[in-house]
Amino acid sequence: MVYLWPASTATGMKAGRIVQTILHLAGFKNVKSKVVGSRNPHNTDKAVFKALNAIETPRDVQEKLGATVVETYLL
Repeated sequence: MVYLWPASTATGMKAGRIVQTILHLAGFKNVKSKVVGSRNPHNTDKAVFKALNAIETPRDVQEKLGATVVETYLL
């Protein structure tokens, strides 16, 4: 299991080697992460991609809730 959090602008990437590589290739710049459970590279890869697919954008939340969401951050 991999947890991903947005980090403040000047923080940079706070992640392990595998997670950092994948997020860098995906274009993320300021992310904190924590790997819980197996740190086997194959399992970590799968968990990172699962976490990236689970990210909801403000537009997704807006459609799900039917309310207007104001974007207050940039990736």
